[in-house]
Amino acid sequence: MLGVAAVVLPIVPPESLKPDGTEDPTLRILALLSVTVGLPYFALSSTGPLLQAWFARRYTGRSPYALYALSNVGSLLALLSYPFLFESLWGRREQAVNWSWGFAVFAVGCALTAVLGYLAARGPSAAPLPVAATEDSNGEGAATESPPAEELSRRQLALWILLPACATALLLAFTNHLTIDVASVPLLWVLPLSLYLLTFIITFAGERWYPRRVFLGLAILAAVGAVVFDHLHLGMSVPVAVGLLCTALFILCMACHGEVFRIRPRAEKLTTFYLCVSLGGALGGITVALVIPQLLPMFVEYPMGVLATLACVLLVHAKDPRSPLFAGRPRWAWILLVLMSAGVAGGFGYVTMNRLENTVHMKRNFYGVFMVKESPEDAKIIWNRKLVSGTTIHGMQIMEPDMQVMPTSYFGPDSGIGMVMESFPRRPRRMAVLGLGVGTLAAYGEPGDYIKFYEINPVCVDIANKYFFYLQNSLAECEIALGDARLVMEREEPQNYDIIVMDAFSSDSVPIHLLTAEAFQIYLRHLKPDGVIAVNISNRYLDLRPVIKHSAVSIDFRSTGWVSPQSKNGLASGAVWIFATRDSAFMQSFGKHVEKRRLEFKREPEGDDGHWPKYFGQPLELGQLREIKPWTDDYSNIFQIIK
Repeated sequence: MLGVAAVVLPIVPPESLKPDGTEDPTLRILALLSVTVGLPYFALSSTGPLLQAWFARRYTGRSPYALYALSNVGSLLALLSYPFLFESLWGRREQAVNWSWGFAVFAVGCALTAVLGYLAARGPSAAPLPVAATEDSNGEGAATESPPAEELSRRQLALWILLPACATALLLAFTNHLTIDVASVPLLWVLPLSLYLLTFIITFAGERWYPRRVFLGLAILAAVGAVVFDHLHLGMSVPVAVGLLCTALFILCMACHGEVFRIRPRAEKLTTFYLCVSLGGALGGITVALVIPQLLPMFVEYPMGVLATLACVLLVHAKDPRSPLFAGRPRWAWILLVLMSAGVAGGFGYVTMNRLENTVHMKRNFYGVFMVKESPEDAKIIWNRKLVSGTTIHGMQIMEPDMQVMPTSYFGPDSGIGMVMESFPRRPRRMAVLGLGVGTLAAYGEPGDYIKFYEINPVCVDIANKYFFYLQNSLAECEIALGDARLVMEREEPQNYDIIVMDAFSSDSVPIHLLTAEAFQIYLRHLKPDGVIAVNISNRYLDLRPVIKHSAVSIDFRSTGWVSPQSKNGLASGAVWIFATRDSAFMQSFGKHVEKRRLEFKREPEGDDGHWPKYFGQPLELGQLREIKPWTDDYSNIFQIIK
């Protein structure tokens, strides 16, 4: 298997697998991973159970399960070192080549282990396969291994699958909730995955690290806390919200993996055990990533994961003679547990219904959950609709008939893009907009103008046409190209645009492949010689100024910028824009508008939070920026631009 896996190295996707950018990417991603990393991944992930089986044969009377904890230490080290070390040192192709050399070293080591183990097994001191691998207990019963193979029950096999499935579902559900609904902090997904791996390390290191009764109580409290958090997290600071959510995840995963370890089998069924554990993990991931998004229109895997975990943990205790809750006793404890579980379910139901309040439409697909929210009739603010995904507003429109043509949110007249429209000397204009949102930029269209929106998400196209009216009311000719903007533009003939607006966001994150030097080369091919590239770099946690500046320099463009003001009535949202061009006439005209607005929007005394200027109208400083390595398709490093 290792030899066959070496055939696909290095793990670089061939150009023939590049998508067209218009289809649902789920199956293509799975196919791409299967073709590129599938065989090496299969060989590597099979190594743990294989070496533990060899270990059990070679060293009788010693438990092989500590090796599983050790393997997860390796996984944790790799997870933490990659974004902070290897990604900053090497480009992607260099990473793939160096990883291939590491795989070769691993293959040689595995082969030597097999040969040496075979020779030792044939020697005079060879021992038969042990009947059991015993170890010290934590005082709650010494016989922790399952019965012999012929006595394994279906319930035993089911728990080996269900408990890991719940833990994996929790990992993905909590990660989605954390990175979409709480904060789109870069690399935040590393934290829940690290805690997930840490629970494997702790529980499989030995039973003494998993005090069962303690974690039963903590699991109940974590489930209750998950409900309270879901209701109150919008009023919490980001560090507090992240800390509470990750604590709940850690406790619930400890309960799942701790119970799995307690019902581990004897050594001769070790590989069956790991097969079930892996199957459970896969089923949990498939359920959250593939099944639920197709069946339900909103994020419900977070409450479902908590409730399923709670049910599985209580089931284990109800069926285990060594548990204080065995066979439904004591009755008062079970009544309390059932009432608390019902309260958790009811609490999640209440939060879900509350979240749907004032929602006109909701749709979910690969790119997330998108909700159209409308201001309530008794609200003191003007009647409006917003497109919301997670914590990010992707556009807003005033619904009063005489005000529907007014551009709002990040695109108002005093925004960076509003000033570009005002400063650009030529009429009519040809514009490309990467990212549709609700179609707000169509409001700037004048007779004779042509605006082409590139949008990857078909849900956004449907919503913009059905629930918002910017496209319908525009005086310009508007067209929508469905698909990934860069891939579609790569296939198009030069379009001779006057202005290209890059406003594509996934929640609060800008897609990296639209910011690289190669991406700007594509924009240049479609731009007139005096054209302008406008990039919305608004982000709470990333300073994208040096990235855009380097990419603009790669095509010999000059850069300037503007921080859009934020209105008190909520109709104009603060935004940060950078503009790149070779046209000195545009730069002079834009500079005049900047000076005019700079005097209008005086910066308040507390206008700087220590990391980034708050949203008062002001020029964007592009002089002394941090030094970074230019971003290309082969190299990018988010860690170096975190604010």
